[in-house]
Amino acid sequence: MSTASASTPALSSGDDHRKDHILHLIAMLFAELEGIAPGILLPGTSLSIPAEPLPVPNEEDDPAPPTFACSTCGVLNNPGVHNPFKWYAVTRGWAVGVVQGSADQLALTTGVPGFLSSKGSTKAEAVHVFNDALSKTQVVVVPKKLRL
Repeated sequence: MSTASASTPALSSGDDHRKDHILHLIAMLFAELEGIAPGILLPGTSLSIPAEPLPVPNEEDDPAPPTFACSTCGVLNNPGVHNPFKWYAVTRGWAVGVVQGSADQLALTTGVPGFLSSKGSTKAEAVHVFNDALSKTQVVVVPKKLRL
């Protein structure tokens, strides 16, 4: 019994073209679904590689860490040293972009071989990382593997 890997030919440029065409059709399908069933794609993500860098938000746009005042002692407390809602630049996933929180990052990368994302402490930092990867042509959309 022969193994498939030993007899599998290398991809030709025609195969690459077919792969690009299939990826384009998948992106069109998701865009069509987004019109009928909103919420399939997370805000700030795309099924295609952006042609232009993402706009860098102002630091003031990030919400301030929560604070609370102790009614007993009258002291203002700010436990915001640790912000649990980090921003992620997803540069290799089934959709790419900048999302907030590890749950959204995992939703874009689970099932994607060789996924790549970077964590930033602010949205602006994550956007800078994404734009840097975009300028180096390192942003890749990889379709999820379908289980039949």
